[in-house]
Amino acid sequence: AFALVSGIMVVVPIFSFISGGVVGELIGWQGTMLVVGLSGCISMALNYFFLQETNLYKLEKLDPRGLLKNYLSLLGIRDFNAFMFATACNSGIFFSLIGFLPFEFARRGLSS
Repeated sequence: AFALVSGIMVVVPIFSFISGGVVGELIGWQGTMLVVGLSGCISMALNYFFLQETNLYKLEKLDPRGLLKNYLSLLGIRDFNAFMFATACNSGIFFSLIGFLPFEFARRGLSS
């Protein structure tokens, strides 16, 4: 499940450049904001109506110490740490590239 989510997090921003550019050229920046807002509303509605709660036990109150203990227990799982490190490096490199590319394209005179 983590690999699928990470894969989606890497692929979707690539398509967002293309689709955002097309929408921006056709409608303008307001169109891109409209697409973001609509996709958020659709996602929220789909989650509300189709995603059932998996926790069958009603939580009386939030226990911050228990929550912290559970999160710290994850750090003791070797497979989780390996995946977390690889995903963090992958995301860091990818988002650094996203931040760097516009400046490089502008430096080379390729921006519009």
